[in-house]
Amino acid sequence: RPGILPLLFKRLVIADLLAKGTTESNSVTYMKETTFTNAAAAVAEGAAKPESTLVFDQVTDLVMKIAHWLPVTDEMLEDLAQIRSYIDARLRLGLDISEEDQLLNGSGTAPNMTGLLNRSGLTTATVRSGSVTNAEAIFTAMMAVFNASFVMPTGTVMNPANWQTTQLSKDGEGRYYGSGPFAGPQAPTLWGLPVVVTPSIVANTGFTGAFNSAAQV
Repeated sequence: RPGILPLLFKRLVIADLLAKGTTESNSVTYMKETTFTNAAAAVAEGAAKPESTLVFDQVTDLVMKIAHWLPVTDEMLEDLAQIRSYIDARLRLGLDISEEDQLLNGSGTAPNMTGLLNRSGLTTATVRSGSVTNAEAIFTAMMAVFNASFVMPTGTVMNPANWQTTQLSKDGEGRYYGSGPFAGPQAPTLWGLPVVVTPSIVANTGFTGAFNSAAQV
């Protein structure tokens, strides 16, 4: 039979969460407000007005390179059109897989980019323990983000094993909280926000944030 039976890989979702941008430089520099001391107050007629304070830090993110190549034999080149299109597709897929891991888990140690999970300033992790469910822990984390930054999260990332536990959760009478096995498939959501399910995030670790309004790739 013609063609090649390929290996299958995980669905790539992290880059789609983030707003898109472009640059022609090898780095992106931006100003980050670190302190806003608000001294605004009621002032009597003729009295001095209080002085507020703004402090900024200059932040630079380097543009990182992800690359690879594949050798090709003479025999493979006998059908150049087919093998070129196939190898091009696999090479691009390999780049996307590596980008997915870098965007989420990158250590920040060169030549790695700093992934979302390793960014400074993340809210304190919400620990799921006792009777606290995945869904409740995610909601607590959402409110922590909102309380710290006044930006409402736009989505959540979960490992398939944890989404399975969440999707199969039942009440005290054994009824599924979700649609159950005999209803039509529903898009993964929690608390009205989309959930992206991917093995790119370590099991028992969820991540919620304002991806498309407060982050850019």
